[in-house]
Amino acid sequence: MKAELLKIVNDTVKQYPQYRGYFDRWVVAKIKKDIKSRGSLDFAKGEMVLVEPGVRRFVDMRFRNREMVTAFSVRNKMSTSINLKDVEFV
Repeated sequence: MKAELLKIVNDTVKQYPQYRGYFDRWVVAKIKKDIKSRGSLDFAKGEMVLVEPGVRRFVDMRFRNREMVTAFSVRNKMSTSINLKDVEFV
């Protein structure tokens, strides 16, 4: 699964040399629910994605604790931050 996802992601960013090997250490995760941003679907429930290892913790503007990870959206051809609770590492 990881090899297939890496091929898709690397094909998407191959014109940018700074991303050569960048995603190699990312891990596979399964999306737990549909995730939308700006009105479009970024990730579909059950979709397998590559996620950067490591969690970023911060307090948002409403003083809620957040734990975020960065995942690559094949659909939108970019990486984006999503809630840790919305992914399941496989």
